[in-house]
Amino acid sequence: GDMARRLHIGAYIASLIADAMPEAILPPICFLVSAFVSVASGSSWGAMVLLFPLVLPLTLQNQDSRDTAGELLIHAVGATISGSLFGDHVSPISDTTVLSAISSHCSLMDHVNTQAPYASLVATVAFLVTLFVSVA
Repeated sequence: GDMARRLHIGAYIASLIADAMPEAILPPICFLVSAFVSVASGSSWGAMVLLFPLVLPLTLQNQDSRDTAGELLIHAVGATISGSLFGDHVSPISDTTVLSAISSHCSLMDHVNTQAPYASLVATVAFLVTLFVSVA
């Protein structure tokens, strides 16, 4: 955390891509990236800790002057949290997934395969709502 703050990584990445990225696609991209990071790491908290120092400066720099209520910030933070939780839920290396499989006396992959369709349906709806709210 301190190293990222001292190096201003979030502000640097925001300065690189803020002009090239329309603000309407920022929350959906946050959702997708956080879901990928969370599945890969097996941790929703780890994904959020990694992404918030990047998402917040990018969102604040991309926010236009008409957004007085901070709606873009709220949408981007919500999308990051939602994607992270989805990824944690379907990741076979997540601690909660492993513990759930062990406590229910089923194989890990059987547990993942039964949970994935439900979590994917909810994630799809959440992504579509994020996309709709972002472009509306």
